[in-house]
Amino acid sequence: EKDRGSCLESVISRMKTIQRAASSRMLASYEIASSSFKQAQPNDLMTNMRIVAVSATLPNLGQLASFVESGEAYVFDDSYRPVPLSIFVQACGHIGKNRYLFDKSLDQHVPSILKRFSSGRPAIVFCHSKKETETLSSQLSNSYTAPTKLNDSALRKFAGQTNTPSLQKCLLRGIAFHHAGLDASDRRIVEEAFTSGSLFCLCATSTLAMGVNLPAFLVVIKGTSAYRGAANGHQDIDMGTLLQMVGRAGRPGFDKSGTAVIMTDSLSKTRYENISQGLKVVESRLLESNNLTECLNNEISQGVITCAEEALDWIKHSLLFHRIQ
Repeated sequence: EKDRGSCLESVISRMKTIQRAASSRMLASYEIASSSFKQAQPNDLMTNMRIVAVSATLPNLGQLASFVESGEAYVFDDSYRPVPLSIFVQACGHIGKNRYLFDKSLDQHVPSILKRFSSGRPAIVFCHSKKETETLSSQLSNSYTAPTKLNDSALRKFAGQTNTPSLQKCLLRGIAFHHAGLDASDRRIVEEAFTSGSLFCLCATSTLAMGVNLPAFLVVIKGTSAYRGAANGHQDIDMGTLLQMVGRAGRPGFDKSGTAVIMTDSLSKTRYENISQGLKVVESRLLESNNLTECLNNEISQGVITCAEEALDWIKHSLLFHRIQ
């Protein structure tokens, strides 16, 4: 990841450096007594650190396994999914001169996609901003008819538990939105309502795909780009995030299959039809900007690196070194 990748790589390299240093010497009892780990025994420092890294399919999995010093890497393909998954890519026209207007036009395609693919079962529509989740939820609550009869008493109960008017209105129609801007109590209400089967559609940001386990029969990804501010403009959603969202389709124990629909522009359709081929090679970000200099300075200031030899050793245990080899 462009913004946080170098930080994560630096943290792992630091942990590995400290582990090697701890394993190479035996601290005296008085040194342990004056440390933050007063209850530790000298032999405890010889315990090997364990790193568990989990990701979607990666082309250079072996290099990552070597970086985290794993003896082996386990690969789980689609045959391990408890529920088979079907992926469809919906071309929603050409972008034209205004990307914002194209992204906004995607809302009008959502009702027809829900009607075509949901089969009357729960659906999650992933949007790329908090405002989008609320806007789409409001539009669906005003114009889209639930495919099955709703449990009105349950919906009134959930709606009565929140003090957010826009969320109350959506809940009463069997629809809700979920994003990090909601109060924790409201997020719990939405999650409980969806898990109980009271909601037929949930509009959420991608944070839901990374955290809370709320699978649905149908997953719709509304657009394949997101606005990242004036400095960065519109950027494509990385394949890793897309795969995380797609993976929410299919409910073990409830469905015999799952369906994911990716909404994109006509020119990008072929690219996303090949999503099952996996992700791009994971690269180190240490050489970008001043990342390497900044990381080394941080290690020196923290006492992790105390000489040129240790600096070279630190670099040799980074992902950057594994990619250069």
